[in-house]
Amino acid sequence: MKKSTALFLCILLAAAVSAAAQQRPFLWGARAGVVDGEPMAGFDMTFRMRDGFFFVPSVELSGFGVVTNADAHYALELSRDAGLWGGLGIAAIIPDEGDLDAGVNATAGASIRRGAYVFYIQAKRTMPTSGDSFNSFAFGVRF
Repeated sequence: MKKSTALFLCILLAAAVSAAAQQRPFLWGARAGVVDGEPMAGFDMTFRMRDGFFFVPSVELSGFGVVTNADAHYALELSRDAGLWGGLGIAAIIPDEGDLDAGVNATAGASIRRGAYVFYIQAKRTMPTSGDSFNSFAFGVRF
């Protein structure tokens, strides 16, 4: 693993541990979808910050490669059990072939709570520094 990849993953872990240490509730999540037509699977953690803001680190695996994300989004609560969100973040892109790349994400999604589970859909545009932007669409569940 390249040093820059390891450093990025350590920063993600430190941010997650810091948020958990502050006793903020968090949810684990799993997702599946597509990245520019390729199947994708991933997982995330969602940390409630304050005033409708959330920090969502995630990892996604696809035929394209591995993408780690550190996204922040603002959620608009439509009802007690439904919401919409939009946000921005950073990404470390590790393609199957090629060098590590960094990028910026723009996300939008919707969620609905059913009991202890939060089901969601999310669309994301990732813009790497290499200029080869890609889109992903995912369905997921947080618990």
